[in-house]
Amino acid sequence: MCGIAGYISKVNHERFILNSGLIQSHRGPDDSKSIFKNINNYRIGLGHQRLSILDLTTSGSQPMTSKSENYHIIFNGEIYNHNSLKKEFSILSLRGSSDTELALELIEKLGIENACKKFIGMWAIAVIDIKNNKVFFSRDRIGKKPLYYFLDKDSIFFSSEIKSLINLNQVNRELNYNSIEDYLSNSIISRSDQTFFKHIQSFPKSHIGMIDLNSDHINLKLSKYWDIYEDKHKNFHSNNLNDLIKDSVNIRIEADVPVGIALSGGLDSSVIASCVKNNKKIKNGNLSFFSFVSPGHYSNEEKYIDQVSKYLNIPVNKVYAENDDADAMINNIISCNLYNDAPIFSFSSVFFRNMMKKAKNNGVKVMLTGQGADEVFCGYRKYPFKYTIKLFQELKIFKSLYFILPFLLNNLLHQGFSYAEAKRYLGVDNSKILSKFYKIIKTNNKYKTYKRDIRNQQIRDILETSVPALCHYEDRMGMAESIEVRSPFLDHRIIEYGLNISEENKMRFGWSKYILRKTFKNELPKSIIWRKDKKGFSNPEDYWLKEKLKSFVLDVALSDNSQIYKKNIIDKKEYINLLNRYFRNDPRIWFRDVFCPFSLELWLKNYEDKYASI
Repeated sequence: MCGIAGYISKVNHERFILNSGLIQSHRGPDDSKSIFKNINNYRIGLGHQRLSILDLTTSGSQPMTSKSENYHIIFNGEIYNHNSLKKEFSILSLRGSSDTELALELIEKLGIENACKKFIGMWAIAVIDIKNNKVFFSRDRIGKKPLYYFLDKDSIFFSSEIKSLINLNQVNRELNYNSIEDYLSNSIISRSDQTFFKHIQSFPKSHIGMIDLNSDHINLKLSKYWDIYEDKHKNFHSNNLNDLIKDSVNIRIEADVPVGIALSGGLDSSVIASCVKNNKKIKNGNLSFFSFVSPGHYSNEEKYIDQVSKYLNIPVNKVYAENDDADAMINNIISCNLYNDAPIFSFSSVFFRNMMKKAKNNGVKVMLTGQGADEVFCGYRKYPFKYTIKLFQELKIFKSLYFILPFLLNNLLHQGFSYAEAKRYLGVDNSKILSKFYKIIKTNNKYKTYKRDIRNQQIRDILETSVPALCHYEDRMGMAESIEVRSPFLDHRIIEYGLNISEENKMRFGWSKYILRKTFKNELPKSIIWRKDKKGFSNPEDYWLKEKLKSFVLDVALSDNSQIYKKNIIDKKEYINLLNRYFRNDPRIWFRDVFCPFSLELWLKNYEDKYASI
């Protein structure tokens, strides 16, 4: 929805707020405002860049002050259930109709922790409590909306994007070896609260932060308001999943601006399309559908997109894979790296941003995607394998065979199976290419261990290995084009539902996401509901890397001046050996094994100059 930035310090840093407004203008091109306050020995500045979605009048402008004038807020995101909360807590006589005003008044009425527990949505919030001399922070349960900070004993600076922080004189630009190692070994970002810069942290999701301005030093105290491990959600078993998903979709299409749906041709995005098709709240011309297609490539899903389009009688705006030359592709990667505040891990970021550009040209400011359904309802191929292994370990041999045989007969597991891509699920990483120094770093780069059951594997994917990285690139690429991305399947109610139903409801008779398929079997074509192949947001990235970018990749690999060697990150011999195998079509080498070092090289070459020139 927006960009936010602020500071608490014993000296003024108004320039930081001004610079952040310029740097993050793509997040909020409609308006930019700020306020400054003095509390005790501290100077406080709050800045906001607005992307107007609800209440397009000045009543929705931020920073916003409560009716009592005791609270000030900057807010990035959406509280989807704001209308029902107004009624539930009798919050009346508001100046406008924005969800920000509701959030502000509810925080003052209930306290920030209790208010956040009531919110259905995504957010990054900073609130000044004038009466009690405190500043509060909050980030949504899943971490959809970003919030970064730099902290020392005398000050804290925070913003929606790292770009706003990196130019501060106080911030050392030292790289974070842990994040780089994890990115190269596992082709992943945003796995933890660490960033690619050692001294800049990501505010933890599902947490409240508090700073007491009566203290002599800045001390950020954190507390958790939502715990995905809590087994308190049995009430969701009796809910109708159809109603729950439709409600999640319907509250996310509420907007005073045109809304788009990203339609891939797969089950998840098609379910969302079917939910919005007959929604009476949508004004004519305020809903559009967008699809990425790549004619002539095996990854093209155009025929499935056309089937959904015909069945639901909806026109689709198709975004074709551009036949760019190599130089244009390199520039696209560099640009996406900059907006991403980290090297991207596949071409998906580039293609998703191209779709956002198309949507922006059509006046769209909000885009819904099907992200999250695979993690919530066990859509990945790894889940049936892991469940079968679990049954074997429990000596439930007959049950394990009864479970896995339909998947094998259904050709659902091995169709399109790629060992190269599956390595990450089998515990095989790409650390061999790392230098000896980074291999030492790897031994200290520990992450939380999880029990080996399906529910805990889902939790791991939601918190660490899958959802955070996907949310990261969707937010950054969407906001690069001033578009807010919303994900109905990442509604915490749906997550709790999916985690608390049995494995047999999620994987049954040889079908993954069984309960989702059954729930919407009468609302979509059979060819979509019972589709076997899974491609996700597919694109012909292998082709581009092996054909158009091959010479660029080899130039990086063979040059002693490459940053990945000069900074002692990658072992040159091992990387060249990896490339030779990849270009000889060795099936054991995954696209990302090669692309990530190349993307990192482009990021390392450009991040200092690009960030400095912003």
